[in-house]
Order: sequence, then structure tokens, then C-alpha cells
Amino acid sequence: MENKSREHVLSVLQKAFDKGKQGDMDTTKMIQWLEQELQSGINYRGKTL
Repeated sequence: MENKSREHVLSVLQKAFDKGKQGDMDTTKMIQWLEQELQSGINYRGKTL
């Protein structure tokens, strides 16, 4: 995995952790949010991880 992809994944995971600590997401919402965030990073870079 290249560095930019790794940085994006780590950033998304940190955001997910922060959102989870706020307690405003259930498991289903969190999974949907993660999928959307990770996909946006893939689309932005024009390649898959």
C-alpha cells in the first residue's frame, strides 16, 4: 500500500474512532460511513488500495 493510501486509511480510522467516542453512531451507520469515506479516497486518487 502506498503512503498516501495508508495515510488516508489511518485518517479515516481516526475519524471513525472519534465519532464512536461521541456515541452518535450505531454499528450500521459506522460501517456505511466507513465505506463511503474509504471509497471517496479511492475515487479521489483514481485507483484502488
